[in-house]
Amino acid sequence: MVALAGFVLLMLCPSQANTFDTYYLIYPDHKYAVKVPIARIRQVDFRNITLHVYDKDKEIAFSAHLRDGLFEETITVEDLSFREWVGLESVHYLDFQDGEPQQALVLFAWVSTGATATAVGVAQLFEMVSGRLVLTQQILYESEDGAASYDASAKKLTIKATSCAWCEIDEVVFQWSKGVFVKDSERKIPPRSRPQ
Repeated sequence: MVALAGFVLLMLCPSQANTFDTYYLIYPDHKYAVKVPIARIRQVDFRNITLHVYDKDKEIAFSAHLRDGLFEETITVEDLSFREWVGLESVHYLDFQDGEPQQALVLFAWVSTGATATAVGVAQLFEMVSGRLVLTQQILYESEDGAASYDASAKKLTIKATSCAWCEIDEVVFQWSKGVFVKDSERKIPPRSRPQ
């Protein structure tokens, strides 16, 4: 388990692929180890999974084993205590064939507190390949007062990313297309008024 605050500093270096620097999208192609092959993606227990979050170089940046949809841990580094909290927000099934979904979009929230507080949202796309769960796509975004939502009827994932509660919000919409989410649009939303 790696403290989140340092990782977010690495995450926010501007990306050539994104207009905004509050999120990034990668294709990790991570294959989960299984003891027994899984036939259908609905059989995967996302509430009790080891969440692996990747950096821009497709390396595992941090991991957390969820139990009943949650992970909590306190880490002490040089007399500083950091509290890590991860929560499963939702699971959305996609790409139905003969009534069975072939993929799952899973949304997580990750919060780290200590000297400062950091919040990150994680959207991950999974599929089954030869009985193994494979993480095929990941969108990581700053979620200090941000959010993600999936519109199943329009097949659109919307993230609202921001680096602080009083900063502009980057709203980015991804459209489901040929088995992945593709950036469809992005815009800046004015920040809320700073309290007096």
